[in-house]
Amino acid sequence: MNRSLPLVLAAASVIPLSGCYSGAALRPVQGPSPKADPLMDPRGAFKSGRFYVDLDNMAKPILHEECVGHWDPPAPPRRGAAGASDANSLAVAWDVAYGAGYYQTTVLKAKLCARGSGKSAHGTTLEAEFCQFEEQVNGKRKIAKRGVARDNYENIYRIE
Repeated sequence: MNRSLPLVLAAASVIPLSGCYSGAALRPVQGPSPKADPLMDPRGAFKSGRFYVDLDNMAKPILHEECVGHWDPPAPPRRGAAGASDANSLAVAWDVAYGAGYYQTTVLKAKLCARGSGKSAHGTTLEAEFCQFEEQVNGKRKIAKRGVARDNYENIYRIE
């Protein structure tokens, strides 16, 4: 009976860990003082669910900053009257994060894009766009997901 106790304890400790997610990283690409190592929970993105970004990724547990909000229902990328990027306030962020013209040449061809935003108790607001792209890799179709985020301090992040 005593030998089975460690096995039961080990199994019980794995159950809570199985609920963990592997988040998407937000990589700072521009801004006055980008946060270090923010982590996004992308699970709600294509289900119009909960928007959650851990801005300091537990770097400061007492003054921890989390942006919480909602994702909009997924839809094709936003286009202006003539396909211009003016319909999307994050078009410039795409070009900063991935290179000039990326929004026009790549994002507008995406299958779906999810847009979300959240606010933290410390005054940070963050808006993000996360898109699904169909790509050919070694002759096989692959779905890739990439995105961008911008906060109210004009920091721009690449979502990977």
